[in-house]
Amino acid sequence: MLETELRELFERQASGYQPPAVISNQQIIRHGRSGLRIRRAGAVATSLLAAAGVAAIVIAAVLPGALPGRPPHQRSTPAIVPPAPRHFDPLRLYPSFGWLPAGTQVISGTTGTASQYLNAGRPGGPLAWMLKVHASGQCSTAGRVLRCKGRSALFDVPMTTQLPDINGLPAYWNVNQVGQGILVFEYARGGWAELSFRDQAEAVRVAKHITFGTSTAAPVFPVQLTGLPGWQLRYESFNPAPDGALAAGIFGFARAAAVDAPGPGDLDNYPVLNVTEAGSGRGCYFTAGQSGRSVIAGYSVTITRVPAGREPAIQELCAADADGLTIDVFVNGNRPAIDVTQVFAHLRLLGPDPAHWSTMPTG
Repeated sequence: MLETELRELFERQASGYQPPAVISNQQIIRHGRSGLRIRRAGAVATSLLAAAGVAAIVIAAVLPGALPGRPPHQRSTPAIVPPAPRHFDPLRLYPSFGWLPAGTQVISGTTGTASQYLNAGRPGGPLAWMLKVHASGQCSTAGRVLRCKGRSALFDVPMTTQLPDINGLPAYWNVNQVGQGILVFEYARGGWAELSFRDQAEAVRVAKHITFGTSTAAPVFPVQLTGLPGWQLRYESFNPAPDGALAAGIFGFARAAAVDAPGPGDLDNYPVLNVTEAGSGRGCYFTAGQSGRSVIAGYSVTITRVPAGREPAIQELCAADADGLTIDVFVNGNRPAIDVTQVFAHLRLLGPDPAHWSTMPTG
C-alpha cells in the first residue's frame, strides 16, 4: 500500500472511537476497481497496517540522519528471563501501557496471534506512542536490524544506537533530526517490541512501564461467526468505546495453520469483516457488471466480485443495515477458502450497542 494511503488511514484511526471508520463510497465510485481495493485496505489496515506504515515512514526518514552511536553488540539474555509466547491469544490484549504522559490515553489497538499493536495519544490529536509486540520467533536481529516475518524488508528497523538494558534485556533506538524515532527492545526471551515515539526523553520511561500478559482487557464483537467448525479469530482492531469497552470493528477469521500465519492482519483468501453502526448515510458500493443485489437471512445485501487480472480477485458483501449494523465482508485472493455469502449467512448479529456485544467472535 502507498505510504500516503497508509498515513490517511492512520490519521482516521487516531481520531478516537467512531466505532471504526471506513473509506467512503464516493471515493470507491470515483476510483473503480482501485477504489474497491482501497475500501478493502481501509477495512483491514485501519489500526495495524496503518500503524506499521507510519512506522515505516519514520524508519525511512531516520536512515539518512540517524544519530551516531556504537552498533549493537551480541550478548546473552539472562537465563532467568522467561521466554516470550510462541503465539498470542487474539481474544486478549497482551501488552498494556503502565505509564503514559498526562493527558495521553489508548486510542486504538489490534490483537492477533503473531503480533499485537497498541496506540496512544491525546484525544483528537496525532498518535504519540505506537507499540508493536511480536511473539517469539517472529523477529530476528541479524544485520543490525530488526527483521520480522510476514512484512516487507522496507519495514526493517535499524538498530543504530544501543541503550542501557530495559528491565534487564537489550534495547536500541534510531532517532532522526526532528526527534522522531523508534525504540526496539526485547521484552522477553525471543520476543521483540517496537515503540514509535515523538518524545525521546519519555520513550524509555514508557517502555520500562509496559507490562506483558497481565491485561484482562477483552475486546467485544458486534457479530459472531457460528456453525462453521474450525474457523477461528485471527486478529481484530478496536477502539475504546465511551463506556470503556474495547469495541472491535475490523476483524479477520482463518482456520488450521492460517490462524497462526506470520505477520499482522489479513491473509489472502480468508475473510475480513468491517462492522460499523448503520444510519450514517453510507450505502454499499455498486458497479454495473460487477455488483448485484440479493437477500440473505432476511437482509438486503450487495455482492461485488472483481475478477483477477494483474491483481488477485476481490469479493465483497455489503449489508447497509442489518439489525442496526453496516457489515462489509471481504475476501481477497484467487483461491478463497470461503465465499462472502457463506460468511454472512453464518453471522449472528448483536446490534449496534457495545453493551450487548460478546467477547466470543465464534460460536
